[in-house]
Amino acid sequence: MRYAFIKNATFKKLEKGSKWLKQINDDSIIDISLNVGQLGIPFYKDADNEFFDFINSIDDYCHALAALFPFISIEPQERLHSTLLTIFNDTRPIFDSKKSELVLFCRKIVNIYNKIGALKIKFKDVLLTSNGTLILIGESSTLMTFRKEVYDTIAIPQELHKNIIHITLGRLLVDTANDNMLDLYDYLLMNGQLDLPELLVSKPKFVVCNDSLATKHETPLTTHFNKLW
Repeated sequence: MRYAFIKNATFKKLEKGSKWLKQINDDSIIDISLNVGQLGIPFYKDADNEFFDFINSIDDYCHALAALFPFISIEPQERLHSTLLTIFNDTRPIFDSKKSELVLFCRKIVNIYNKIGALKIKFKDVLLTSNGTLILIGESSTLMTFRKEVYDTIAIPQELHKNIIHITLGRLLVDTANDNMLDLYDYLLMNGQLDLPELLVSKPKFVVCNDSLATKHETPLTTHFNKLW
């Protein structure tokens, strides 16, 4: 079963019975990704409208999770996104030294995307990961084809290659007892399958963030990379 490795890792974490620790955001990191969503970064009205319609279909579900499990911080709508590619994830000095190369990478990515055309993603299952993140996972043959061509063409480091398709819905707000996480896990077993419309990705956007959890984007750099479209 696809994504079984996520479920297995979470189950092993729950078996240990230890407290779950919230993730620490690292603001020494610069991240460049190709994303769909992040409506707080408005570039492409039609594409953003498509994503807005999609996330509205999960809004009630996310509010229910927030009410039932207050130790989870649900991502605001304007920050929800799915990362199609991660292109760079390292410190600012390394980013500065590679900026010209990264612009070239992104220009090639634009060419590949335009050749393949719009992507279609079918999201369905909500899973709890072993680091306390809630993710909505998806399937897409068109995205997998796009990723393969990018990885075959561009020297993106192997550790940045994506093998899952997901939207992060929320993270631990505080360190949390294992019993509470078991309650959340059991809830998702019963209520984690959603009937959602297919998401059409007509035009993604490059996003440059200066933190590891992608909560703070750098507007000038993000604008600079999106001029490549």
